[in-house]
Amino acid sequence: MARQNDEHEHEEERELAELAQAADGTLDADRLAAFEARAQASPELAAQLERQRFALRALQMVEAGAVAPLSLRERIEAAREGGAERVPWYRRLSLGLGLGIAGAAAAVVLVVLLALPAGSPGGPSVVQAAQLATRPPEDPPPNVDRAVPRQLDIEGAGIPFPNWLRAFDWRPVGSRTDELDGRTATTVFYEKDGKRIGYTIVDGDYIPPPDGARTTRVGDTDFATFDREDGARAVTWERDGKTCIVSGAGVADANLVDLAAW
Repeated sequence: MARQNDEHEHEEERELAELAQAADGTLDADRLAAFEARAQASPELAAQLERQRFALRALQMVEAGAVAPLSLRERIEAAREGGAERVPWYRRLSLGLGLGIAGAAAAVVLVVLLALPAGSPGGPSVVQAAQLATRPPEDPPPNVDRAVPRQLDIEGAGIPFPNWLRAFDWRPVGSRTDELDGRTATTVFYEKDGKRIGYTIVDGDYIPPPDGARTTRVGDTDFATFDREDGARAVTWERDGKTCIVSGAGVADANLVDLAAW
């Protein structure tokens, strides 16, 4: 057992060192190509690589004496007040490993990393995006697309929203558009039996689901179920490279997945 633990720790250290080298450009060409291939197949690993690269850019700002944006400083302060959540080894990002970073600067950058959401560096998390469904509609209900009755005449990031009325009795009741950390998020609201759900599509690169999300595979698509900030359930998945989220209070996980997979 001890030998297995040693081997596991050695593998973790090797992976962490490789991640750091891939981020700072010191990994040799063959290993870098293999690492990037693994990152392409793993959204989580890809996000860690981008987060590590962001840390290096943040360190350069620290060394140059640059002042962090107010929004970033607020996130850092919130992280300090709330305490750092325990995270897996590949998120701890021991930046000093192979990078020659001074202890104080490394600590500053690590706080920055822990203050970031689970999505891309500086970008929104899927939990934040799901919370947009709790806001009220600002625009009137969209109409059914006459050319394609299965969908509505409204899009988010070029993706049409579904018409769930005939198949599920969910009636569109309004929509809204928000800016979330520089991204446009479009939400359509549906109601049925006094309950409301929101379907949000976020532009930009796909945002991975949060750690601990439960995945259900339907066809060729993985649907990840997680809790919204207010405790309601949400389902997220990738469609055409974009992030889609369906969420609502009092709606069963299976029903949310059925709607998302339709």
